Amino acid sequence: MVLVGGIFATWPDIAVIPVIVLTLAVAVIVPFLLLPFSHTIWNSIDLVMDPLKPGEIPGSDD
Repeated sequence: MVLVGGIFATWPDIAVIPVIVLTLAVAVIVPFLLLPFSHTIWNSIDLVMDPLKPGEIPGSDD
């Protein structure tokens, strides 16, 4: 989306180098920013599909 947006924003004289640099920067930075959220979501999905059983909760005396 950044690549297409950059092309449309600089049309008809496309600024190739800035668009590519911005696209690569977004491709490297965004996954690191979203990593904690994606782990939380996937763990939630896993717990819904396979709930904890008695004795699996750390620190419980069951």
